[in-house]
Amino acid sequence: MVHPHPELAAKRFGSALEICDGYVVGIYDLAASGGPEHTVLVQGRSAAHLRKLATRLCDRLDASLEGRAPDGQDAWMVVDGGDVVTHLLTLGALERFGLIDLFARREQLPAAEFHSELADRLKSA
Repeated sequence: MVHPHPELAAKRFGSALEICDGYVVGIYDLAASGGPEHTVLVQGRSAAHLRKLATRLCDRLDASLEGRAPDGQDAWMVVDGGDVVTHLLTLGALERFGLIDLFARREQLPAAEFHSELADRLKSA
């Protein structure tokens, strides 16, 4: 989704990067394939760390939390701010769900296939 006010979208994106500074493993523009303009992939230290980052993101971006991290390993949370969507995962989850590879292949996949594969991985989280 492209924000109707690009300067506001850029500011929100900057806020997400500021909050997740040091933990960002990928930044993607999925607007061409019908996804959010700013997608941020974040590796947190633990499920508790992910919850802290997600709470701060939700507050700053006036966004919604699409999922909650379970206690333990392989946590995956999604903060959906419309034009800024942040995926927060532990290293175990990044490896288990192969997200770095999926996002790296996004331009080679038809949009529907990419979004379907991402949704399938989210469901299995």
